[in-house]
Amino acid sequence: MSVTAGFAAAALRHPGSVAVVDDEGALTYRALAMAAGGLAAALGDAGRSGPLAGRTGLLVGHGAPFVTAILGTLAAGRCHVPLDPGYPRDRLAHMVDRADVDTIVTGRAQLDLARDLVGGRSVRIVVAEDVRPAPLVVRDTDPDAPAYLLFTSGSTGRPKAVAQTHRNLLHGARNQVASLGITAADRVSLLASFSFDAAIPDLFPALLAGATVVPVDLRRHGLGRLAPLLAEREVTVYHSTPTVYRFLLDSLAPADRLPRIRAVLLGGEEMTRSDVERGRPRFGPGCVFVNGYGATEFTFATHHHVTGPLSDSEQVPIGRPLPGYDVVLRDGEIVIRSPHLAPGYVGDPELTATRFFTDTDGTPAYRTGDLGQLLPDGTLVHRGRADRQVKIRGHLVELGEVEAHLAALPGVVRAVATTRVDPVAGTEILAYVQPGTPAPTPAALRRELALRLPEHLLPRAVVLLGALPLTQSGKVDVLALPAPVAVPRQRAAPLARESERTVAEVWTAALGVTVQSPADNFFDLGGNSLLLARVQRDLEARGMRLPMVTLLEHATVSALAAHLDGDADGVELTGVTDRMARRRAARRDRAAS
Repeated sequence: MSVTAGFAAAALRHPGSVAVVDDEGALTYRALAMAAGGLAAALGDAGRSGPLAGRTGLLVGHGAPFVTAILGTLAAGRCHVPLDPGYPRDRLAHMVDRADVDTIVTGRAQLDLARDLVGGRSVRIVVAEDVRPAPLVVRDTDPDAPAYLLFTSGSTGRPKAVAQTHRNLLHGARNQVASLGITAADRVSLLASFSFDAAIPDLFPALLAGATVVPVDLRRHGLGRLAPLLAEREVTVYHSTPTVYRFLLDSLAPADRLPRIRAVLLGGEEMTRSDVERGRPRFGPGCVFVNGYGATEFTFATHHHVTGPLSDSEQVPIGRPLPGYDVVLRDGEIVIRSPHLAPGYVGDPELTATRFFTDTDGTPAYRTGDLGQLLPDGTLVHRGRADRQVKIRGHLVELGEVEAHLAALPGVVRAVATTRVDPVAGTEILAYVQPGTPAPTPAALRRELALRLPEHLLPRAVVLLGALPLTQSGKVDVLALPAPVAVPRQRAAPLARESERTVAEVWTAALGVTVQSPADNFFDLGGNSLLLARVQRDLEARGMRLPMVTLLEHATVSALAAHLDGDADGVELTGVTDRMARRRAARRDRAAS
């Protein structure tokens, strides 16, 4: 049995039921099976051998195309490697090279990027829109062969690769179905990028149960549109990080509710008592709140169901082990014992040995780096990290990766990264740099990092210091680092138009930095997608409803003000313009076909 066979069985049971609902509409199980079958036939036999043969990069848009690409790749007996089109080109190129993909499945909107990533290497490119539907053929699958390969943050500056097997994928999906009681009547949200392990416990459990997957592209719509989309698409099981969940609650008007939601699963960050108390009046009667604990190396290992009154503690426990997992504390560190762990880090036996080991009774085990405490009733509470890894919007981040990229930039003598907690945006990265001569500007450093790192790894602020404070042992004294302060900027021109003053006022409220020039750039001032969602919400409150794509494209005060005034002539757009234009062109092509 594999997840592909499980999906095929669900498609036979529910051929006319809706499998996926996205921006383009609804796709039935019959149609999804035919689309996946066509792609599997197009991919054919990789003709390669070895434990990680036939790795296929998936570079398509968030929604039904990505679901189809995953299922088609698995049905072809190949390992899929999600490639998020929103990631920087250099990072995607590293992933393609490190994963040693021999094929890339791409959409027309991402075709130029796919060709660029391939370069002169012998990698086949399959355009998803050119594939004809065909019956889905389920082949025998080695349960210990890799089903997918994901990348997580690495302290050396390069992401590390984790492959997970078909056996473990199926086990985790079945656990999720049982724990959340997912049935064919459910509609399960899918908000995370497919390059992130949080998408796994949404997609596969839903497809095994005959339920509907509801992917929502938050980069396209913004968090301000999340609540209406959940309502319109009748989501019953909701899953996100607590940070995204809090933005969802903040976006609801006092009388708004999402009564169809019967289960809320939060993971990746600390879940609090207030998360539950604020959410209970907003969802269906008897809605179950679940705190999940997992990682790319083992998906979800524990769940804690909150059904009744909460304890006096603000922190919600991460619960008890799910079937197939054993959780123990070793010197306060959480260790996961299970036959369903990832085999290790691909191509890095030394790093694998630091985390993965075989316990005394022969059980595979994994040192998580998380600290824990057992409560008297046997439930587990998360108590922080034993190392410098941090959770940023559900992603486990190595601060050393940020430091390594900063240190490699011209004009940087030394760099250190740390974190702070913003009451709205959650945990954020701050970077401190000792500059050389000539000294770079913080905005320039952040722009260079944006070319190399995905958004969740970008520092909210880069602070230049004449010298970094050191401890007696010569290490950076993180506790002595000053809080970021607003950097004086030369005003290029006054905010002459009313629309410019409006944009500056809204940006100032979101960023906590005084916006004073038409040339000010939202992202250079420390902006990110979460803070841009606040801008989107505040503009809508003023009667100006703008899609997230427009806000991303118009990243300077003058550009967004000109758009609000209906004056597009001479507006300089941001670097995402070409990518967004390709997405729109692809949607037009689909509509015309």
